Amino acid sequence: MPLEGGQLALDFVNTVGGLRNEPPSPANELLESYDHLLDWCVRLDVIAEADADRLRRAAAPDDQGARRAFRRARELRELIYTIFRPIAEGAEPPAKLLDELRDADRDALADAHLTPGDGRPRALRWTWPPPRDLADPLRPIAHAAVELLTNGPLEHVKICGNCRWLFLDQSRNHSRRWCSMNECGTQMKQRRFVERRRRSRSAAQ
Repeated sequence: MPLEGGQLALDFVNTVGGLRNEPPSPANELLESYDHLLDWCVRLDVIAEADADRLRRAAAPDDQGARRAFRRARELRELIYTIFRPIAEGAEPPAKLLDELRDADRDALADAHLTPGDGRPRALRWTWPPPRDLADPLRPIAHAAVELLTNGPLEHVKICGNCRWLFLDQSRNHSRRWCSMNECGTQMKQRRFVERRRRSRSAAQ
């Protein structure tokens, strides 16, 4: 699964694909199960592999609980997307959705602790104890979305010119247009080339 978002919350919303101006179809879904969610969280260092193994063991006899946690993950993903897509397009996100994300972050921080950070001197960061509930891996994701909203840089949140993926433009001159040049960038260049050839042939007739 490509990681083109440049930020945890944006990478999370990019776990479903599809064209920019069309709703995603089931074929565009990259997270198809609770187990997939755990794999993704391990890859992004949201939880440790040992935590994922423990949650898998807890989910095995609790299919209903796993389905419920997975449904919450998809609901959080859609909430974050519907907040950040307007921002990427230069609009304001609905206040009601911001309130929903605030509530999710409040719940996420209920068990969090401030611990010494690994970046700026004397800076602290939020950390979470090992997950107990099947939905606990969602806590850092909800908080990452709020951190991006409050600390930015929101002016560099963009949407791909071809697909629905969002990304944080960290290019030197902030002129990035595609989620990936190897994917959407190449596709759009090919489309423009075909269209130019079609127009040239039409003009020559």
